[in-house]
Amino acid sequence: MTINQRLSQYIVTEKVSAPEFYKKIGVDKNVWSGWINSGRAISVTKLQEIVANAPTLNARWLLTGEGEMLNCIISGKDTKILIQNVNNKGGNGNTLSEDEKSRWIKDLQKIIQLQEENMLLKESMEKKNVDMSFVGN
Repeated sequence: MTINQRLSQYIVTEKVSAPEFYKKIGVDKNVWSGWINSGRAISVTKLQEIVANAPTLNARWLLTGEGEMLNCIISGKDTKILIQNVNNKGGNGNTLSEDEKSRWIKDLQKIIQLQEENMLLKESMEKKNVDMSFVGN
């Protein structure tokens, strides 16, 4: 699957209005149609705009197809609450075994790690001011 196809899949999955989105990132209908329908290349600058205007979109997934399409955004406060629930009753009134607690905590740590990696990737994209205008809008 290409970046263009993944972008199209994201728009459909998240029920985002395509016209609203392409206006937000500063392109017109013809450019958008070229990306989605004809597979025209998307410039680095526009990829940055897409990522910046789609907070639930996992940039790594968009660029490489690796990982999940959507970011799982958990704040530090939410993480502490989740870990407390895991340590107490699993959040549903049932006591968790030590193995279950360990798995939950490892999963939460992995989510946090992936969020941090995604943030670094976004920052890296923003820092790279490579002239890709020859590739297209």
